[in-house]
Amino acid sequence: MKRLIALCLLLATSLAAARQRRGEKAFAKEVATVTAQGLGTRAYWGIEVLSLADKKILFSLNQDKLFTPASNLKLFTTAAALALIGPDYRFVTTVEAAAQPDKDGRIAGDLTLVGRGDPNLSGRQLPFTTHTERPQSPAWIIEDFADQLARASIKQIDGDIAGDDTFYPYDRFADGWAQDDLQWYYGAPVSALSLNDSMMLTSILPGSSVGAPALLKLEPFTDDYQVENHIVTTAAGTPRDISIRREPGGLRIAFWGAIPLGDGGQTEELAVEDPALLAAELLKSTLEKRGVTVRGHATAHHLQLWEV
Repeated sequence: MKRLIALCLLLATSLAAARQRRGEKAFAKEVATVTAQGLGTRAYWGIEVLSLADKKILFSLNQDKLFTPASNLKLFTTAAALALIGPDYRFVTTVEAAAQPDKDGRIAGDLTLVGRGDPNLSGRQLPFTTHTERPQSPAWIIEDFADQLARASIKQIDGDIAGDDTFYPYDRFADGWAQDDLQWYYGAPVSALSLNDSMMLTSILPGSSVGAPALLKLEPFTDDYQVENHIVTTAAGTPRDISIRREPGGLRIAFWGAIPLGDGGQTEELAVEDPALLAAELLKSTLEKRGVTVRGHATAHHLQLWEV
């Protein structure tokens, strides 16, 4: 009887292994059919499929070649996040004070906006359900915090408004990033307090007449940034030609070029210099618009690399 059971188990194991091998061969055949179509002369496939159960390589193609990963790398960072913190993890962003407000609504000290890595402190709606990616204001979270403080009868803050991104070390740019990329959204600095993806949405429209300056709108925007508008409105039908420049580490944004009358406009996404400071500046100005007096300044708290 024991021999019969052992034989049955052996047969079952053999059958399972055979089915797995057939599945692997079928998968390899399907992949070969797809990759045979080619990607043109300037691209090639790189594939490696690994079993999470036993680390066995199930399929590979050009696995030893060097690739520029680009946005494909997001697959690995997303997978790592799901594996390490799980799909139910919730990011927490808070407004904190060292002391309770007094009976007159006065906070004797700083008010600190503390970020903990939320990647979607923006007007973006997830999942996308409309044709508009960002149906809300890019600074709606700041407005919501300011409304909560106003409803709590906060009237005055004696200290500073601080943006705190010390949840991550202050290591803003990865090695190998090109300086020319740092003014664009895909070169935005890393921060644990990343409002609106650490960028300003920029809209450029023609003026009302030929020769008039173009109309610029940047949001979220603070007065720390100096905008130079050298874009002129040209005759309808002429080409649009626009250049934008912000030096790395600088707060001056210069716009040059031409935009024809009646043109539908151009939008750009420009990286900000210090995301935590931008968030603090916006919270300060938003509170002041709601009648809250702020005695101090907007500032940022960073965790320098030597402090880690």
